Amino acid sequence: MATTLLDDVVGEGYEILEKYTGKDLEGTEYDVLFPDAHATPEGQQPKVVCDHYVTLTDGTGIVHLAPFGDDDARIFAKRAIGLQPNR
Repeated sequence: MATTLLDDVVGEGYEILEKYTGKDLEGTEYDVLFPDAHATPEGQQPKVVCDHYVTLTDGTGIVHLAPFGDDDARIFAKRAIGLQPNR
């Protein structure tokens, strides 16, 4: 989560354990919270990608990509990310 948005999203009482830039995390693989709802092709682990449309003006500074939407389609095409229908 973007540190500049923590107060708005979490409120008080949090502790920052580590800080990274988006670029630091780019390419990092992660485990999804809801595997049955995830559309990553078989045998591929989802990875962090960066893009200019993610801002620090609202939300969390983190965006989930889905198989629809103009920004999503542009990012998928740019990075040759394949999708499969949800299980």
